Amino acid sequence: MALILSLRVGEAFYCNDNRVEVADVKGPGHFVLTTKDAGFEIFDNRSEEVLPDVRVSSGNKGTREQASIVIEAPRDITILRDKVRKADHEGP
Repeated sequence: MALILSLRVGEAFYCNDNRVEVADVKGPGHFVLTTKDAGFEIFDNRSEEVLPDVRVSSGNKGTREQASIVIEAPRDITILRDKVRKADHEGP
């Protein structure tokens, strides 16, 4: 089953300890993601492997300001929004 996140430019999510950031939103169904090692142009008609065993494609709810990111990964890979991960690491 896929997870869908809506993120703006500069926002990110983590797959375990690997940060994936929205570098650009070019339009609905088309955006750019970056990792520490590479950049990926994402479209709505195919998926891209952005990390080992992690595939990403564009969802159909994207806008010109926000990417709709469809993430497919094995259950043993923890996927968190950047904000949630920061809150978890800061503690109460």
